Amino acid sequence: MPPLARLIAVLIALAPCAAAAQGAIAFNPATGRYAHDSGADAARTERDALEACGERGCRIVAKATRSKCAALAKSKDFSSQRGWSVGRGDTSSEAEKEAVMACQGKFGGYCESPASVCW
Repeated sequence: MPPLARLIAVLIALAPCAAAAQGAIAFNPATGRYAHDSGADAARTERDALEACGERGCRIVAKATRSKCAALAKSKDFSSQRGWSVGRGDTSSEAEKEAVMACQGKFGGYCESPASVCW
């Protein structure tokens, strides 16, 4: 098989794996704890993010799939103001900006984006 044909065959074989790949952000709205992970297996990525978050109240709040990014933003002083939001975008910067703007729009005050994932 010619090298170009071999490359095309490999890329076609890998296409379903790329479509299933993702990033996930786990977050506990009660405590502000978060974790994120990315990988080729969506279920494992979510499970690993939840495990890394490490608290019973952690849940998946954002996913990045198919060349899209996701970000978490939360109130800078989360102990007194429990504001948080998620954003999506073509880049991590766009996702973070959207998340921060949504957080500030909902809750006022200063919000920051401590986590983003892209795939």
